[in-house]
Amino acid sequence: MAELTPTDYAFLFLLKIENREISNTELDKAYGVRIVGDNYARLNGSGYVETKKIGSVYFHTLLPSGKKLLSGPVEVTRDAAGTKKSTGREQQLWAALSALHNSQHGRPRVTPPNGHRGLEERIRAVYAELATEPGAFVSLSRLRPKLADVTKPELDRALEALLDASDVELEPEDNQKTLKDAEKRAAVRIGGEDRHLLAIGMR
Repeated sequence: MAELTPTDYAFLFLLKIENREISNTELDKAYGVRIVGDNYARLNGSGYVETKKIGSVYFHTLLPSGKKLLSGPVEVTRDAAGTKKSTGREQQLWAALSALHNSQHGRPRVTPPNGHRGLEERIRAVYAELATEPGAFVSLSRLRPKLADVTKPELDRALEALLDASDVELEPEDNQKTLKDAEKRAAVRIGGEDRHLLAIGMR
C-alpha cells in the first residue's frame, strides 16, 4: 500500500468534514481543489476513498477505513517520496486546515487565492487565442510557452482538472512518429498515457 502524502491527508480531512459524497466540481467551488492524478490513485488504491464517474464528473466518498485512519492522531512530516512540497500541495493543505477551522467555529468557507479555477481560465483564454475554431485540437507545445510563469506540475494538474468539464478533451497524437522533441516534452501524462493535444469547446 502506497504511503500517503500530506496532500492525501488534506483530501481525507476535506471528505471527513463534508461527510457526504462530493464531486470535484463542488470541491473546487468550496475549496479551490480537486482530487486528481496521483492523489486520486493513492486514495482509491489504499481503500480510503471510493470514487465514481458520472458523465465527465468524479464523485468521491470517504470510506469507513478512511474514517478510521483519521480517528486517531495523524502525523505527517514529509511527502511519500521525500520530495519538496509544491505550491499546489501547500494550497491544498491550506484548504483542508482552513475548512477544518471554519467548520469547528461555524464560519463560512473561504476559497484559497490563486486556485486552479484562475489557472483554468487562463488556459481557456490561451487556447482561444491559439485555436482556429472552438473544438480544434491545439498542441500543448504551443500552449505551455504562453503560460511560462506556471510550473509544469501545476499546469499538468490544471490540465487534468479541466477534463471534468464536458467541453474539454486531451488526446494523444495519433501518429507518434511525427512527434517532435518539444511536443513530447510538453505532453501531460494522464491515465498511463502521454497526451499532446487539447481541445476546448467540444460538442
